Amino acid sequence: MKLERVEIARLRGIPGDWPVLSIGEKGLIVYGPNGVGKSSIIDALEATIRGRSSLFKDNRAGGVNWDDASPHIKGGAPSCTIHGTL
Repeated sequence: MKLERVEIARLRGIPGDWPVLSIGEKGLIVYGPNGVGKSSIIDALEATIRGRSSLFKDNRAGGVNWDDASPHIKGGAPSCTIHGTL
């Protein structure tokens, strides 16, 4: 599958008003300082494609889980939509 764009909202560090990520012919480069959502993009893609995220394992120490991560960005149900072609 060739990814064309990704729409993510209210999911682990990504607020509801995040822009659509358009993926060009040569791919997508994501860079920035800590805490801006770079890893959250990968988590969203993995959770959408696989149905779960390996970051939040059931037995993870400290009780960290998908539903409680980054409550400061919550404002509705998390969502991720991937658009692409086979």
